[in-house]
Amino acid sequence: MTRSTRFLLLIAALALATALVRVTPLLGQESARPTFQSGATLVEFTMIATDGRGNPISDLREDEVSIVDDGKPRPVAFFRFEGPATTTSALTTELTPGIFTNRAEYSPGPARNITAIVIDSLNTRPQDQAAVRAQVLRYLRAITPETRIALYRTGETVRVLHDFTDSVAELRARLSGLSIEQYTRPPSDVDVEKVRDAIVQGQLDDVSSSGETTDQRIIAAEEMARLEEYYNQSVQDERTDLTLQALEIVGNHLAGIPGRKNLVWISSGTPLLYSGTRDAWPKSYETAVRALAQRLASEGIAIYPVEATGLMPAELGTSSTAMGSGFGQGSLDAHLDPRAKASALRLRSTLDLMAETTGGRSFKNTNDLTLGVKSAASDMHGAYSISFYVPDAPDNRWHELKVKVQRPGVKALVRQGYMSISPARQPTDWLQDEWQATARNPLGSTAIRIDARVELKGQTLNAILQIPSQDLSFHRANLQWSADLDLGLAERGTVDWSRVRTDHATVTLKNENANLGGSLIRLPKSWTLNPGTSSVRLIVRDRVSGRFGVLDMPLAKLLDVK
Repeated sequence: MTRSTRFLLLIAALALATALVRVTPLLGQESARPTFQSGATLVEFTMIATDGRGNPISDLREDEVSIVDDGKPRPVAFFRFEGPATTTSALTTELTPGIFTNRAEYSPGPARNITAIVIDSLNTRPQDQAAVRAQVLRYLRAITPETRIALYRTGETVRVLHDFTDSVAELRARLSGLSIEQYTRPPSDVDVEKVRDAIVQGQLDDVSSSGETTDQRIIAAEEMARLEEYYNQSVQDERTDLTLQALEIVGNHLAGIPGRKNLVWISSGTPLLYSGTRDAWPKSYETAVRALAQRLASEGIAIYPVEATGLMPAELGTSSTAMGSGFGQGSLDAHLDPRAKASALRLRSTLDLMAETTGGRSFKNTNDLTLGVKSAASDMHGAYSISFYVPDAPDNRWHELKVKVQRPGVKALVRQGYMSISPARQPTDWLQDEWQATARNPLGSTAIRIDARVELKGQTLNAILQIPSQDLSFHRANLQWSADLDLGLAERGTVDWSRVRTDHATVTLKNENANLGGSLIRLPKSWTLNPGTSSVRLIVRDRVSGRFGVLDMPLAKLLDVK
């Protein structure tokens, strides 16, 4: 019997299977987890324990920790000391040909407890970006060659500089050659310069005809300044949207990594509130920023923001992205206005909000721009993984989480809460633009972990997909548990990605008492590829929760499979 025949028979057998519970993993056993409890929701989080001087505590016992969830005590279900971040590869041999995975523990990076650095060029002045690059390079020269650090740069797009796969030496080389970027607003339907010129000209024409020189010039100046403020607010809207999208993209990419995920965000920040000097109705971004922080916290990501502007003279009250308009303000003293100081505080408030919500730390008004990385590395030495069960039904609310340590003098650093996600009443669809954006994004997502055994036969790609059940949203119907998925496939030729092909799939656990927290789901699938395809990107999306995973499969790795 040929290998191809055996593969097709295996697909047929899987398609006829009546239950898909506790199948043998393609890539080894799942890591240790608490025993599943039917009808309960498992909440997992990490805690940093330090003494009064900030030194990590590594010998806490489970009986010294208590959990309070929205004022209700919860027994600890799982307690584990994580220790320092792994500095050696979790994978000593290459994967078997024909096996692909998006799990971080099977990449040459650390298996759990990682630190990623995000250099924000979208909200940071070019001169501050240069300082950030120089200091991060100096930090990288001091760490051991085996240390694994991910490095990303966010601007109008997200760029991967290093993704846990290369040596520190190569990372230094990439960072040394990193260019300075400056945000430029995309083309707008309204040309603010032309509109402003028209206002000026119209007002001056009135001046020459009426002779009311002083009043008309004041009105013209006010109109120009107000217009510029409205334009600046629309620019800030775009800047904030791009910033939050970029952080969420990086968060999705890191979501499937177990343990603590420290995200060091070196940025001048994005404000919680925009307020011009002439408009009495400010624009608040707090709801959007807080919602993102809560989603990242629920994925186990702790944000360590570092203010990229460095040490600033207190009396100036300025920042690299100070809001408001200076047009028409004739004196340099206008830049010392208390409202400029308020803008700087709004920027810092965003950094604090992100850190506090996710269980990280914020660093402001310091010339050491690597403090966030150093603190994240130190915190890892006092990191613990903890979990508990919630017997109540999910309610789509943010729940306040508090952890108390009974040992005197020990401080606990924990995220502020978690989102209790309940299944949507109706599955939601992605637009084609969303599929295409996910296909072209240089960062994939591990929010849904995917393993695949793949065979290429001519132009037909046969795959058996394996997904942990806890990554999916199951609903009960007809005495069985089901999850609804979207499957997308994009093909890449020599240049760009093709239009994503999509279809739906439903996976079922036919045993009504199935282990939703510890099962592995297998799903067979075949596609006919276009000629000239060199790589494919598979996207698996949960239609209820909206979480998705991305798996990249270079076809060159299949050509030698007999």
